[in-house]
Amino acid sequence: MSEPQTPRRVESVIELVQLVELSEFRCYRLMGERVTASDEREETQSLSILAGGDETHVECRVRMELGTENANLEADIGAVYTLPEPVEMTAAVVAEFIERVGLMAVFPFLREAVFTTASRMGVPPPVVGILRAGDAKVEFDENTAWPPRQGQSAE
Repeated sequence: MSEPQTPRRVESVIELVQLVELSEFRCYRLMGERVTASDEREETQSLSILAGGDETHVECRVRMELGTENANLEADIGAVYTLPEPVEMTAAVVAEFIERVGLMAVFPFLREAVFTTASRMGVPPPVVGILRAGDAKVEFDENTAWPPRQGQSAE
């Protein structure tokens, strides 16, 4: 019987990027709801980020919610990255990876999903602007370790 493998210590986002492979995109929710058009209705947009995973996976899950004059739209999509061996790293490394790599991989899928959903509903599709580096932040409690323990996550 083989002994459990000691997790490799990953010290930086550069080291993590060199190890991971993008292995899957997951669609958790696509939603469109037509609403009565109103000049008084304000357009809204929100972005929520959730980091998850274990010793051999990191997932960046992002939920975009948009309210337009004619519709409420939502897309919730995740990018899963696989590591070739068990790793251990700080939450700060994971947060930087999610902000600089994961979010940028998921964002075009979110943009396409809300555009296509609106088009299929027959309402004017929203043009979602670009996401600039630093626009979104992932924050963990400073005592959070990676992989997360049961019940830990970042938003």
